[in-house]
Amino acid sequence: MERVLVLCARSYSFTDKETGRLVEGASISYLTGDVEEAPDRRGMEPLTVQGPTDVLASLGALPALCDMDFKSRPGPRGRPQLVLSNVSPVRAVSLEKVFIADGPKAA
Repeated sequence: MERVLVLCARSYSFTDKETGRLVEGASISYLTGDVEEAPDRRGMEPLTVQGPTDVLASLGALPALCDMDFKSRPGPRGRPQLVLSNVSPVRAVSLEKVFIADGPKAA
């Protein structure tokens, strides 16, 4: 289980052109607590993981701190692909104050 900040979640549904199969799921964008400090990278890079559509029902208001469980499955060329198996909201997080704390800056 990993504690993360879920920024947004959205469902998707489309028909695979090659197989004609219906593909449905959810895409979850989140931040971990890891801060990069390297010559070519700074800050917190958002991550995205796929999961079943029913994970959306377990999410309340976003952004929120959540506990996530992952599993791996075979991806393209047999490479492991991380997939969300469960998400449990801990508490909603208000980021609006971050953007209005100092007010707009004059140019």
